[in-house]
Amino acid sequence: MDLFVSCGERRPAAETNALERLRGLRGDLEEAEALQDVGRVERLRGAIEHLTEEAAAERTGPEAERARLGVTKPLKTAIRRIREAHAALGRHLETSIRTGYICSYAPEPGTPAWKISAAGPHPD
Repeated sequence: MDLFVSCGERRPAAETNALERLRGLRGDLEEAEALQDVGRVERLRGAIEHLTEEAAAERTGPEAERARLGVTKPLKTAIRRIREAHAALGRHLETSIRTGYICSYAPEPGTPAWKISAAGPHPD
């Protein structure tokens, strides 16, 4: 998807359209979260992540892509291993951690904090 650049030129109209689309998706996400529509929330988060990554890829070079992959792959591998050892914590991390050019931890509203103790990880 070509959001911002075509043949090396900035495309302000495309950038504006992408930003408007992102604002719309974020508004839809807030609505889905308020309605506790888990499936829709997941789809919208995926769409936002995809649009953000596409936009960032258009504005960055190969060094940034290598750095992104250097963080994303090990993090996803670690989360997968955590899920294998503790399914609930793994699911929580999969749905709460976003990777890409910008990484973030954004748990669902109302999600309990997790504690790690000698007895193992558990929601607080």
